[in-house]
Amino acid sequence: MLGFEIEVDLAVSQQDGTFYNGEHTLAISTIAPGFKIVTDNRPLDDDSSYSNLEFVSEAVNVVGGAYPGCIAVVHGQVGEIKRVNTVLYQAGPGSLAGLEDTLKLTPYGSTTVLRPDTGYVETGTLVVHYSVGLPLGGMPAFFKRLSEAAPVLFLPKDEDRRPALIRDRFSLRQAQAFAARECQDFAENRHGAPARDPRTVSQLEGYLQLAYMQICAVADGLDYGASAGTIVKNLTAVLCRSSFDKVALLLPPAALGFLARRVDDPQHSIIDVLAQFQASPEPGFTRRHAFRGDAVIATVRGKDLTLREYARLVLTGQSRVDPEDVFGGMREITVHAELSSLLVPMELRSLGNERKSWTDVRVELGNLCTWADEAFRLG
Repeated sequence: MLGFEIEVDLAVSQQDGTFYNGEHTLAISTIAPGFKIVTDNRPLDDDSSYSNLEFVSEAVNVVGGAYPGCIAVVHGQVGEIKRVNTVLYQAGPGSLAGLEDTLKLTPYGSTTVLRPDTGYVETGTLVVHYSVGLPLGGMPAFFKRLSEAAPVLFLPKDEDRRPALIRDRFSLRQAQAFAARECQDFAENRHGAPARDPRTVSQLEGYLQLAYMQICAVADGLDYGASAGTIVKNLTAVLCRSSFDKVALLLPPAALGFLARRVDDPQHSIIDVLAQFQASPEPGFTRRHAFRGDAVIATVRGKDLTLREYARLVLTGQSRVDPEDVFGGMREITVHAELSSLLVPMELRSLGNERKSWTDVRVELGNLCTWADEAFRLG
C-alpha cells in the first residue's frame, strides 16, 4: 500500500479566530480513492504556531497485479487534491461551507474558517511525506533506490548553528554499510555451519538497515535535538510505523538467533559496531559526538529507556516499544498482509526536495510505485 500527506501553508481557525491545537478532520473527499483534509500546526520564527491544512490520501495498492495501473490512480488523487487546494485558496476568508462539490464536511469543517488574511500565504511549494509497506527481503533494493534519490543536504560547518541534523543520503548509506558488514558474518557463518540461504540474508539485511535508521535518529536527537529544537522523527530518512517486536517476527529463526548472539557478544557487540558507524562524520564535517549509550530517552508512556537499551530492543525485537513513544507525532500501524507477503509500514521522511512542486509529487509517486513493486517481488 502507498499513501501520502501534502501539507500546504493555508491557515485555518475556529470561528472565534483561535487556531486549532493538533489534528482535526475537516472534510472527506467523495471521490474514490480519495483523501481527507485535516488541520496541522505550522511553527513560526517567533516560537508560536498557526493551524494550516494538510491533505491525507487514502492508501492505494501498488504491488503485484495493481502495478503499473496504480500510477494513474495515485496521479488522479494528486490531481483532485490540487484542484481542491486551488479552490480553497481562491475562496478567500470565510467558512468552508459552500465548497462541498466533492467534499463532505465534518462538524469541525462546518465551523472552520479559512484565514488567508493572516499573512501566511501560499509559497507555491508543498511539504510531502510518503508512506509505504515493504517486505523485509525487498527493503535493501528499496533503500538503495531511496539513497540515490535522497537530497544531499549541505549544512553549515559551525555545528552549533545547525537548525536540525537530517543526514538523508549519508544515513541511508551508513545503514547499508552497517547491514552489509553484519550480513557478511551471518552469511559466511564463521562458526562452521553451512552458508545461509540468500533470502534469509536479504531479510536480515533489510531488518538491520531499518533498525539502524531508527536507533541513529534517536542518537542524533540526543546529540542535537534539544538545542536545535527538533523532534526525533525529523532526524531519520525512514520511520518505521510498527514496533520492532512485531517486525522481528518476520525474520527466520536463524537470523533472530544471530542478532541475539551479536547483541551479547562480549568481544564486540553489534551495538558497539552500530555506535561506530553512527559517530562517523559526514563528508566535510568533524567527527560527531560519541554514541551516548547511557543517555535516557524520555518516552511518553511506560518507563524511560537508555539509548543502549532501546538499541537492544530494536535489534532483537525482544520487547515492545511503541514507536510513537520514541518519535512522537504519529500513529502506530502494525505489520499487515498484502497478497502473499507480510509488509512493514514505514514513512519516508526524506525524499527529493524538502519543499516540492505538484510535478515533483507526481514524479516521486510514480517512482515509489515502481520501487515498491520491485521490493514486493524481491521480498
